[in-house]
Amino acid sequence: MGAETMPDGQLTRFEFIHPDQLHAYWPTIRPGVESVMRESGNGWIPEDVYLSLKLQQSTLHVGYVDNRYQGFVVLTPTKVHDGSNLHIWLTYSEPSATMLPTFFPAIRECAEAMRAKRITFHSSRPGWARVAPKLGFEATQTIYECEV
Repeated sequence: MGAETMPDGQLTRFEFIHPDQLHAYWPTIRPGVESVMRESGNGWIPEDVYLSLKLQQSTLHVGYVDNRYQGFVVLTPTKVHDGSNLHIWLTYSEPSATMLPTFFPAIRECAEAMRAKRITFHSSRPGWARVAPKLGFEATQTIYECEV
């Protein structure tokens, strides 16, 4: 995605990081991956994210506002009964940034480009119940888990 100007005049950039460039970006994003991992408790480790990106099962996109790093998003296309979804696996924002709300139009463009039927994400963090509807998401199911 290219650069776009926000209503307040700030220049945004949503940059796709090719798997061949991942090694150079990993030191920048790994602390954010670890932060999300600690908060989500979903059982994955940073190496799972790295491998998924290297194998091109997921894609990495880094966000900038006025050339300042804001955070990143890891997107994973998934096949479903009626086509494809674009799943937001994880997103990380720097403390003063709002990665998902700022860059959601670019994520939507990614979904449209792959002809996805919908964009999905899940989170156990209660704050998303307030933010998600503002981005056009609605809760359609609750996932319960029991370890065996």
